[in-house]
Amino acid sequence: MKRLPVLLLCLLLGLAVLTAGAAEDADPFLYEDYLEAMAPTVSGDWLYFPLGDGSVMIMGYSGSDRDVRVPGELDGRPVSAIGPLVFEGCTEMESAALPEGVAYIMEGAFAGCTGLTRITLPEELFGLGDFAFAHCTGLEEIRIPNRLYMVGSNPFLGCSSLRRVEVSPDHPFMGVADGALVDRTDGRLIAFPCASTLREYTVPQGVRAIEYGAFYDCSGLTAVTLPDGVAWIGPYAFYKCTRLERVDLPGSIRSIGESAFAWCGRLEDIMLPEGLLFIRENAFLRCTGLTAVVLPEGLATLGDNAFCQCLNLQSVTVPDSVTEIGRDAFRYCGTLCVIQVRCGSAAERYCMENGLQYVAVP
Repeated sequence: MKRLPVLLLCLLLGLAVLTAGAAEDADPFLYEDYLEAMAPTVSGDWLYFPLGDGSVMIMGYSGSDRDVRVPGELDGRPVSAIGPLVFEGCTEMESAALPEGVAYIMEGAFAGCTGLTRITLPEELFGLGDFAFAHCTGLEEIRIPNRLYMVGSNPFLGCSSLRRVEVSPDHPFMGVADGALVDRTDGRLIAFPCASTLREYTVPQGVRAIEYGAFYDCSGLTAVTLPDGVAWIGPYAFYKCTRLERVDLPGSIRSIGESAFAWCGRLEDIMLPEGLLFIRENAFLRCTGLTAVVLPEGLATLGDNAFCQCLNLQSVTVPDSVTEIGRDAFRYCGTLCVIQVRCGSAAERYCMENGLQYVAVP
């Protein structure tokens, strides 16, 4: 899977690091001069960092404009990247104009810009970092440029007004399936628009992973079907989908990530398929609609707080394949909850050590 923050920083800073190393070997005085030249520079409202190719990455913004225009050059050097968290929390910003030379927007660059309603991504944009526009609650639509290749974890996480992600049908790497942004090169479903009017959604064939926070806070969804081939449900994938009642999981699922279904209070029943190996921490935290859970044969790990605060849970069946159960996995599940385990299993020992009601079967 494509991971943006570290990879992009390596790409952008690699030449600079190599050059610095060469300077240090050649002459310590020249190296000190180089380090001074590499220090972040202030130019008006902008703080920038020089890159090895002669361009610069913007690292900070001190202005308060409602309509922000990012300059194409700073001190004669072209701007090629918007660095991590540059505009984070600029709630007064309503629109942003980016120059065509910008190829990278890094992690969280516009996170929390709650007033942002208009932004056009440059046609030359190549990489979009994790959560780049997270919680931009005024953003209603966005167009993905055709050159964009590297996209991290849901860049639009928590964008509660987002209705539409537009992708050209000729895009060589990305596509849209009933509104959801999909990376066709590695089979990731990256983002589903929070303000979609769809109530039931079927993930398209060919998707192999549900990305971190892909359906985060999609409170309108009531049912989701995952096709065979999906192996990984990422952290926070369906977090706070408060109206979600049904999820159909295929037999190909191997891992359910941290907090993947946390706070899905209307989820009443979920069939966990054989072949599932890992349920990570907080995966079903506060799923108060659940009354019974059967963990499948073959499951190896149950993370911390996996079913914590499932207040109406009455029965849980744990197979002897489970060798690791995390702290407080069944805490606050109500006084009526009984856990069925195998005699002599790790699950039986866990119940005894934690004072949980259980029934041991041969």
